Amino acid sequence: MSIAQAPSSRKPRRTGGRIAALIIALVALAAIAAVWFWTSLLAVAVPLFGWQNLVIVGGGGVFCLSVLAVLGAGFDDILEWIWAVVAAMGAVIVAVFWGIMALFGFD
Repeated sequence: MSIAQAPSSRKPRRTGGRIAALIIALVALAAIAAVWFWTSLLAVAVPLFGWQNLVIVGGGGVFCLSVLAVLGAGFDDILEWIWAVVAAMGAVIVAVFWGIMALFGFD
């Protein structure tokens, strides 16, 4: 007499991608911390579009996307997150523009 097992509804877990995403997130966070610390020790002002600021902003984006990948978000969730960030930045730019225009009386 054989005992039949009920089919499992759970998918096999693939942890290799999550571990890689976790390592990428930690490396990005370490790069951000190192550049930020090094920039704080400089005696001169850093230009706005200098490589230090680009590393900090780009590393922050890589860190956020890697954390989303570790949490198991799908590709569509990541695209939705990117769109939300772009929309929020656009709203801030429009608000600043109209604030400046209001200062000059063009509202």
